[in-house]
Amino acid sequence: MPVLSDKRILSVLKHKEIILACMALSCIWPLQFISNIDLPADFTSVDISWMLSLSQGWEQQRIWGEEIIFTYGPLSFLSTRVITGSSTAWILLLFDLYVAGSFVYIMYKILKQAFTWRRATVILATCFFYKQAMLLSLVFTLQLLVILYLNQYKHEKKWLLLLQAILLTTLIFYIKFNLAFVSMLVFILYIVYLNRAEIISIKRACITLCCLVASVLVFSILLPVRLGSYVTTGLELVLGYSDAVYLYPQSFWENALAGVILIVFFSMPVLILKEFKYNNTAQKILGSMFILLLFVVFKQSYVRADIEHLKDFFYCAPPFIIVCMYMSAYRLAFMQWTVIVLWLISVGITISFKDYFYPFKKIAAFPVYVYSVFQRPDYSKQISKRELPPYIKEVIGNASVDVIPWESSLPIVNGMNYVPRPVLQSYQAYTEKLDLLNAAMYNGNKAPEYVLYSINSIDQHYNFFNDTQLKKILYNRYYSTQEFSCGKEELILFKSFNVRMQRDFRKVFTEERNINDTVQVPASKYPLMVKINMQYSWVGAFQKFLLRAPYSAMEMHMIDSTAASYQMAASVLEGGVFIDRYIKNRDDAVKYFQGQAEKINKIKSIQLQVGNALCWKDKVTYEWYEMR
Repeated sequence: MPVLSDKRILSVLKHKEIILACMALSCIWPLQFISNIDLPADFTSVDISWMLSLSQGWEQQRIWGEEIIFTYGPLSFLSTRVITGSSTAWILLLFDLYVAGSFVYIMYKILKQAFTWRRATVILATCFFYKQAMLLSLVFTLQLLVILYLNQYKHEKKWLLLLQAILLTTLIFYIKFNLAFVSMLVFILYIVYLNRAEIISIKRACITLCCLVASVLVFSILLPVRLGSYVTTGLELVLGYSDAVYLYPQSFWENALAGVILIVFFSMPVLILKEFKYNNTAQKILGSMFILLLFVVFKQSYVRADIEHLKDFFYCAPPFIIVCMYMSAYRLAFMQWTVIVLWLISVGITISFKDYFYPFKKIAAFPVYVYSVFQRPDYSKQISKRELPPYIKEVIGNASVDVIPWESSLPIVNGMNYVPRPVLQSYQAYTEKLDLLNAAMYNGNKAPEYVLYSINSIDQHYNFFNDTQLKKILYNRYYSTQEFSCGKEELILFKSFNVRMQRDFRKVFTEERNINDTVQVPASKYPLMVKINMQYSWVGAFQKFLLRAPYSAMEMHMIDSTAASYQMAASVLEGGVFIDRYIKNRDDAVKYFQGQAEKINKIKSIQLQVGNALCWKDKVTYEWYEMR
């Protein structure tokens, strides 16, 4: 018997690499759950709304880049796991099988090439601590697989490995656009590295890059996407992101986590750059690539510095650091200790979120996944948490309807004919160009017949500063018919006019003031808009690129001696905002759109407030417009 037992042990050890690779897969499988997302009892969250909207857009084959403009692409459901129809489920299953197979194959190859129990332990620990990081985990996992496939080409020189990397990079391009070009740049850098390391010829390198371009073009034909506008509008979203949606840490723990992230982010590149003098050109390219990847992980976490985003860094950065150490000549002890510290902090975050059963979730991941494949969530059954009043549903009937600013789950779970504007949610229309795209849709034949409107806003922003061009069309072509509540949320129902009014913004005058001046709002009997051109200094531009946009706010002083201050975005002010009346609640909004502005508290003056004057140019230009 002992002999037989020993034989069994030897048999197991003979296949230890594949067994350990499967164990590693089981540790990341929870990232691939087909989620059964539950809507909050009182109001619908921003994230759930856009997830449902994108899924419905896929089911209806709306065109990305024209009919849908968002930071996620047509294959976003592969990341969000939210699908509203049945036709997508088989795609999810095939995709998951492909990713799982790729992951096991790469882990097996890594272990097989030079097996050590230390390497196996590091791989398993990395996969175990790689916790769900909002919606970033899938895209970053695919990016790591791309790099590891390209690295495997160094050892085997097989075309199939390059083709796998091309396919995964293309999938990233159509899953999450704001990481698409980074992924393509990483791919290009690695091909250049392989060429400089004399592993791939210039001819094969050029063919490989052409294959990547061809793959993107082929997918653009197969998917509901207009490639040119998908790229241009996506770039507009990416360029305005830091301007408009930044958040500064507020609590002690947010500041502490942000501090740790800063230390790691600035120290790691310094250590890698110090090694450059000892490395050849190929290793310098590889080091630069990983600095770029670490920068991306940093920006994804640091721009919106709340706990939900900051914690992503502690889940996503360690795998990148470990892969960097595995693939390059960098064996700095500081990197190893950095990974351990990040893991310890991630455990602390998990405990602080009271996720005590996280290890058991890892163990039960696969059975739960199999169950979720066959037990699809039906979001329409959650209507009880978000049901519109019966008389509102009766009024709208089968007519087209949109939602302002972002609660798109309302018409979806209520089974209405939801026709969204291109930029789905108002907080993302943070440049004049994006705002005009939405306004053009409302001003055309595809305009929704009804609009559900509330005065919600994200972060500490003023609700009436979003959608200025769209609000102009709402003012001209729609009228309010009903005021009602859904849960705790107060809404207005707008219906389109048969007659189009032609009121437009007409410039009154321009003035230049110091950035901290109190500026008087001109008296006018018409709705008043101001375009404020406040420009970053080179210090502010550098801070925006490297960290997040410099803080700015606007304080509004009313005629009744009250005041209100809101966080502001330079790109939103530059596009123009309504400024004549202070819209504090739903009743004010109704009066404003009914042309009864005289019944609303007037804004007497405004003052820009900046966190650091060095980040801004002293002079600010104000352009005043009347809508008449």
